[in-house]
Amino acid sequence: MTAVLLNHGLASVTEALRLLRTGRRLGEFQLLAMRPAHLRLGASAEADIVLPELGKVAPEVYVQQLLQWCEQYKVTVFWPQFWLKTVLRYQTEFTQRGIHLILPCPDLATFALLQDKVQVYDAVRGRLPPAWLPDYRRVTDSADFAAALAELAPRHERLCIKPTVGVYGGGFRILSDNSPVQRWLANDTLHARPKEVAAWLAKTPTACLLLEYLPGAERSIDCLACHGELVAAVVRRKASPAPWQWIEDHPESLELARLLCRQFQLNGVINIQTRERMLQDGRVQPVLLEINPRMSGGIGMSSAAYNLPLAAVRQALGQALDLPPVRTGFQVRLAETVAVVG
Repeated sequence: MTAVLLNHGLASVTEALRLLRTGRRLGEFQLLAMRPAHLRLGASAEADIVLPELGKVAPEVYVQQLLQWCEQYKVTVFWPQFWLKTVLRYQTEFTQRGIHLILPCPDLATFALLQDKVQVYDAVRGRLPPAWLPDYRRVTDSADFAAALAELAPRHERLCIKPTVGVYGGGFRILSDNSPVQRWLANDTLHARPKEVAAWLAKTPTACLLLEYLPGAERSIDCLACHGELVAAVVRRKASPAPWQWIEDHPESLELARLLCRQFQLNGVINIQTRERMLQDGRVQPVLLEINPRMSGGIGMSSAAYNLPLAAVRQALGQALDLPPVRTGFQVRLAETVAVVG
């Protein structure tokens, strides 16, 4: 029996393992997962075989251990989550041994570009309709911030700032005049005063993105791509702070995903985030926020429409995908259950 291996990663990996385990056909493949010691007990419910995540070792040591396990357990598909830069660097070591890799992009240079939101915007400018990009400036220190603020503030009702590299919205702040006491009393962690941001950048220069605040609906586009071609996509419209999301038929999101997959030669399961600009005539315009070269945290919600991780594994195995139309037009939410794991 062939085997599929996923190493440790973000929380989405647990959901992907569940979708692979419950969606596979009887005897289709064995499922292996790598987990650090404190998560290994629970992982026994996620995979057929649980292997230890290696932690802080040299890249070549990590690769050699992976190759040993791939040979020992007859792994034919390896889907890296963490250690992606290492696997991209050493990918020929795997492919020469007949191991199929599910990588989000073809090389290290593309992966590095996708991590930086400004580099992504600069790369797609001229290839996407201008309205699909935010009005933005890259800032690193207080002087950059002051100049960008003076340029953008007259054009937009509100501005926001976030690091150019990051996950899960870390560091995102909306610029406002609310005092620290007002924010404290309101339990507000999403706003910051411009002078506070300037003082922080003066003390700790950091690559950040200053851009127009987009007040409309946020969408998450979970995509299955095959070396630059969009194979399938599920569009989720978020309803924060509500716990549910809508699975939508949204042609503009699908076209944006198709163009981005082609430009960056994206592959496997990746995610694209957008948010709507509210126009004065009442219309809305989706705007690109970021490309995530990994599964999203909401991959479980998208599975209500289509099992993208299972399709990615079958695609890597060279199977012809029988793709039913993606079901749309309904709401989803995650439901937690209790399981005995030891």
